Amino acid sequence: MFKTRIFDRKWKVFLHTGDRFAKRFGGGDAAVTLPGLKEMHFCEDELDIVTVIHECVHAYFDGMNTSAAKLSLDQQEEVFCELFANSGQTILKHGRILLRDLQDERDRR
Repeated sequence: MFKTRIFDRKWKVFLHTGDRFAKRFGGGDAAVTLPGLKEMHFCEDELDIVTVIHECVHAYFDGMNTSAAKLSLDQQEEVFCELFANSGQTILKHGRILLRDLQDERDRR
């Protein structure tokens, strides 16, 4: 486990073996983001840039504090577009750094 910052909030990042990930979260997913706990969980067998960036988007989206609002699909799309327009490069950069850190942790095992 290590920590990262997203919108000035500390998030915990966990790397699990395939068996441990499947036992905890079930099959079918390569990663899970738990916004309420500020946690991201990754399966070490499924580490790739697309998955890591996907989970980063969940975390950054949570940082926009929209969960309490009852947004229509059009409004959700607008929020996502604003997020990507304003933070897209940051999310991509953070995703690359996070992938490197996850790979380093996996390689230390």
